[in-house]
Amino acid sequence: MLKQSPGSTKKAYRWIKAVCIAKFDHEIGMIIENMAPTKALTGREASTVAMLSFPESNCSENEWEHTFFYRFRRDSSVGLLDSGAEEEDEYLFGYVYYIQRKDESQPRGYVQKSFVIITPFYFSCFYVSLVQLIGRTYFNTVKIGFLRVLFFLTY
Repeated sequence: MLKQSPGSTKKAYRWIKAVCIAKFDHEIGMIIENMAPTKALTGREASTVAMLSFPESNCSENEWEHTFFYRFRRDSSVGLLDSGAEEEDEYLFGYVYYIQRKDESQPRGYVQKSFVIITPFYFSCFYVSLVQLIGRTYFNTVKIGFLRVLFFLTY
């Protein structure tokens, strides 16, 4: 069994500030379903991530996947120093793997979810490839589990 080294989570935090699952709830709208670390983003930042983690338009008749990224400004009321980082970043990037799949149990007949990696780095080729690999694995594996994804990212 693999053992996690004591400093691996702290090292990973420099590269990945948060990992989120965003979903489109037909009654509420866009929400963060799961986030780790849980207090990595403020409420305002989490709301921004939820809104930005869905494409501007989509093909409403088909299942599809889409990968993209965006940049957003940190909430100025609370800095990263409060969440344990060594230095503050004015902007963060969200790298998104979005899916739309048929689901007859949903009111509109589809489920829409996004796997999001939040980072201060603009390494688009690296993070787009990473979010695509992990997002596709997360959504296509029967029960990989959110915690297992996080365990993988800390190595």
